[in-house]
Amino acid sequence: SARSIPSAVYDPASNRMTVFGGGTPTGLANDVWVLENANGLGGTPTWTQLTPTGGPPTARNGHTGVYDPATNRMTVFGGNLSIGNCTVMASDVWVLTNANGQGGTPTWAQLSATGTPPPARSGHTASYNPTTNRMTVFGGWINICVAPTGNQVWVLTNANGQGGAPIWTQLSPTGSLPVARTVHSAVYDPGTNRMTVFGGHSANVYVNQVWVLTDADGLGTPSWTQLSPTGGPPSGRSSHTAIYHPTTNRMTVFGGDTANGRVNDLWVLAEANGQPGQTWTQLTPSGTPPVTRHRHSAVFDPAANRLIVFGGAHPTGGCTQGSMNDAWVLT
Repeated sequence: SARSIPSAVYDPASNRMTVFGGGTPTGLANDVWVLENANGLGGTPTWTQLTPTGGPPTARNGHTGVYDPATNRMTVFGGNLSIGNCTVMASDVWVLTNANGQGGTPTWAQLSATGTPPPARSGHTASYNPTTNRMTVFGGWINICVAPTGNQVWVLTNANGQGGAPIWTQLSPTGSLPVARTVHSAVYDPGTNRMTVFGGHSANVYVNQVWVLTDADGLGTPSWTQLSPTGGPPSGRSSHTAIYHPTTNRMTVFGGDTANGRVNDLWVLAEANGQPGQTWTQLTPSGTPPVTRHRHSAVFDPAANRLIVFGGAHPTGGCTQGSMNDAWVLT
């Protein structure tokens, strides 16, 4: 069904995108869907609903999902559990095995992490280091009816449910801190262990700042640095998406909410992990673009250099009633 603020992950080996949850016209969802041939190459794109055993997690939107391609596992954290109630949030962690629908029966299992967990939240971001099996969480709401209340960073070890007991740790990065924000974007460079954060909604202001967190998985001394790219910049926005190409060190931003309404523009940030030469460039693709939207999901196929966008809310829709279920590819 049409939905907004779902989570989506991508398996490049099988060319499959897995979507979980989101807000639909009839309420929150906790179903799992796989789109085969998701990058538009290799065959007809086909949707299949999975029927995992275990769980499932409570229906939600505004959560995050990260993916470990080596184990075919998707890890889901947090989210909003009630439409119309400002404070019903989640802080639970769930792992879906065989998440791309191949290799066996998909199964949900809730992780019982030790340590001090982040407060329940939605509208946050999560990045994943597949080498160290660590998930990094930043920002978000703990009360949707007030301004974002956090700019903390948290790390979950053994985040795919393997390798030992998962443990939550709050990081204490050095440097000036980004302002608290929600429905922003974050991308991760595994080669340099850096997370790049763009935009978001902060105290009723749409921001367009770019921040980089070094040693983002907590191994080392994390430090925040605000970047000052040339070119552009894109207008301040929230509820957009961003993807990252680790080979070219470029971040691509699509759509979102701005002070002047919802947009469908595309921007690329060169040297996005903070290396010298950071530059914003607006793309002007050929073809008919997707309708303006926010609260959508996006995944990236680095081998084919294709961005895959799914769902979201259209220009006149709210959190759920204006939701869509279309899929688009940007070559």
